[in-house]
Amino acid sequence: MKYKSKITGYKLKTVIVSIGVVLFAAIVGVKFIYQPTKEKISAIESIQKEEEEKNKLLKQVSKRRKDVQRRRLRLSKNKNASYFINQITKLADESGIEIISIKPGLFQREDYYQKLPLVLEAKATYNQLGEFISKLESSRQFILVEEMNLRKEEGKIGSSDAIKVRASLTASLFCSPR
Repeated sequence: MKYKSKITGYKLKTVIVSIGVVLFAAIVGVKFIYQPTKEKISAIESIQKEEEEKNKLLKQVSKRRKDVQRRRLRLSKNKNASYFINQITKLADESGIEIISIKPGLFQREDYYQKLPLVLEAKATYNQLGEFISKLESSRQFILVEEMNLRKEEGKIGSSDAIKVRASLTASLFCSPR
């Protein structure tokens, strides 16, 4: 019987030592392998998020640059107010608008462009006015309607039931600064 207890005691010591070695290896593994690796992974993930944010910003910058280049191409090279008035008159005629008056303003210099405001008084139907503004803002030149006031005019246009309005528009032609 004593022999059996010695074997059992020996096995118990072996099991305890084995468990101790396994625990020691686990603690060393966690302390010296897992935690540093986890910290490196966290640092890499943080860097990755920063890079993703930078990439988003770079995409936005690229998109803005393309937009600026597209708009720069639309800046008029011609800074002659009469040219601008002729262009607007032509678009108004195409849209069936009756122009009452056109008053050009003074050139306003900005850092990257010049702006020539123009105050336009006209009579038209809502549809004609909408067509005119659409043509104006989609023209080759960079023209922007910055202000618009409408008043109902007495009477109808011709035999149609269309309501006539009197419009006061402030449109600006954007020109290159040079």
